[in-house]
Amino acid sequence: MADENAPVAGKPRSWSDAYDAQGELTPEDREQLGGPPAARPSPLEEAAAANPDAPPDPDAIPDWVELPPAESGFRIPKGRRIQAIRIRAAWTDAPDKGDRVAVMWSLSVAEEKLAWQRSKGSTQQLYAEMAMQTIHAVDGHKVDWSGKVGPGNIQRFWEEIGYRGRQRIIEVFHRTHSLSPEETADFLLNCFVSRSAVAG
Repeated sequence: MADENAPVAGKPRSWSDAYDAQGELTPEDREQLGGPPAARPSPLEEAAAANPDAPPDPDAIPDWVELPPAESGFRIPKGRRIQAIRIRAAWTDAPDKGDRVAVMWSLSVAEEKLAWQRSKGSTQQLYAEMAMQTIHAVDGHKVDWSGKVGPGNIQRFWEEIGYRGRQRIIEVFHRTHSLSPEETADFLLNCFVSRSAVAG
């Protein structure tokens, strides 16, 4: 009788499978992460709970998400909360290409700097650049920032998904990089102190 828990070759069936396929955290991973992730559910998980088409296991990768193959160099940093977003074809500027999918996770310091450089000092453009920088896979392909024509070309993807698609990604970026109202209240009440200096 086959072992049901034995690893299956090919596409990982859950985020945990994708993590497990990458091995243990390196010291660099641990340093970059800086600690355990928050236990707060992502917007994707919250939406999936209300979606009748959502997979029953919250750790399951939906059928519409295709991760790039390992040989492409695609690697999910362990400990990061992953988001996947599907943009319906009708919302995009290239509906003939079908629904579009992006796999995203939070920004590192180095990625923030890259987004700032691309914004050329424009604070208005910076937010969109940071949101775009969170994308690490598009339509099953590792993101390519080189400008080469190909399925992973991030600039082409960003253009083709149109304004409505870009706004969905910016919304996900905002929600996943901001504190909830409850967390903000906790921060202000329990994690912050301000006092004036008193001459002695």
